[in-house]
Amino acid sequence: MDTSKDVGKEDASAEHVELPSQCTSSFQIPEVTWWKHTGLRKLYALMPILLLDFGNPTGSSLGFLTAIQNIGGICALLFSSYIADLLGRRVGVVIGNVVILVGTVIQVVPSVNRGMFIAGRFLVGFGSNIAQGSAPLLITELAHPQHRGTLTTMYNTLWYCGSIIAAWTVFGSIKYTSDASWRIPVAMQAALPTIQLLGIWLLPDSPRWLCAKGKDKEAFDVLVKYHSSRDHNDQFCQWQFQEIKNTVMLERATSGDGWTLLVKTPGNRKRLLLIALVSFFSQCSGNGLVSYYIHSILTSVGIESSRDQAIINGGLQIWSFLVAIGFSAFLVDVLGRRKLFMIAGVGMLITFSIWTG
Repeated sequence: MDTSKDVGKEDASAEHVELPSQCTSSFQIPEVTWWKHTGLRKLYALMPILLLDFGNPTGSSLGFLTAIQNIGGICALLFSSYIADLLGRRVGVVIGNVVILVGTVIQVVPSVNRGMFIAGRFLVGFGSNIAQGSAPLLITELAHPQHRGTLTTMYNTLWYCGSIIAAWTVFGSIKYTSDASWRIPVAMQAALPTIQLLGIWLLPDSPRWLCAKGKDKEAFDVLVKYHSSRDHNDQFCQWQFQEIKNTVMLERATSGDGWTLLVKTPGNRKRLLLIALVSFFSQCSGNGLVSYYIHSILTSVGIESSRDQAIINGGLQIWSFLVAIGFSAFLVDVLGRRKLFMIAGVGMLITFSIWTG
């Protein structure tokens, strides 16, 4: 019996449906954290003291200093899914945040050198992707179906919250002529992981993961607490619980296929190709060129002051955040995923065509 439309709407507005606000405040943090690191990485060229302290790298050396965080993130892909499935989503987030903190400490210790700084940035990228491998799963699996679209969209939209923090932290510290001008923004990377490490244990684990580990009662209790008015006879919770159990049973039946399952059927091959292409083109569409090398671009048009460049960059992040919130989080359930995706793609095509025409 499908009760998701009728009962689900009623339960979503119930007094005891607590999870959406908790998800928004707590499990969105890895995305804010990741893009705070990313936003900070893009601003290194605006911190001349940092570049001077590490030999004033240019060309490929500066590119490597920028890219090493992404290299760490790529390496984490080998482990993130296994950590999320074997140890749980919460533990995955904890491990990722601990690695981020270690990487941050390595970058700001008084005896830091260029090699240590690069190693610390590698660990920050590695830890960020470990956390990101678990956090969006937990948001999706905990959120009430009526809120899921908005919450999962908010996860990526909060890219700009981290980027705003990074941009304006750099603006506030750029006035210093000592190494404090870069140590303060880099040390700030530890703030959000620390907050999440303190609060993550207040939240439940994923009911889907609990079912996969044979903890059916705990899984059902989570659904009852967060998706209903704490009524164990709630039809919607029972329907969700049965759907999760059926999915877990299906996954166990095909678990022997391993990674080959991704390419075993035409449908799976198409999905894998779409995932790969979306990931590739989202980072190779020109947006990285502008953001990573904003210092060089602004300098080429006569804006050479680091302070002015930092203000422009900070303003761009705020504007981008407002656009992202207005056209994604609030419209994802109105326009639908595919239509919103196509509108964004066409909009970027027109914008980049005007810039380069």
